[in-house]
Amino acid sequence: MIWLSVQQRISGVKFGWIQDLTVEAAYRRRGIGGMLLRRANDHFKANGISRIGLMVLVNNHSARELYEGDGFHEHSTYMFKKLD
Repeated sequence: MIWLSVQQRISGVKFGWIQDLTVEAAYRRRGIGGMLLRRANDHFKANGISRIGLMVLVNNHSARELYEGDGFHEHSTYMFKKLD
């Protein structure tokens, strides 16, 4: 499953956003995630979108590997802390 959206900055610049990409555990490592990313790339290109963003958890190594293999790179970092 992949969930896509188009976001627009206040400057008017539009970019694609991958809200979620999920492959059921039993079907991982079969190229399904890569196929979904290629379809997303094609979809955004066909709709005039030239930039794509997403968020991935820092310790989700398999997802980071998938995204980096598709050309994604780190752009910003979210930081959190727990208040007692």
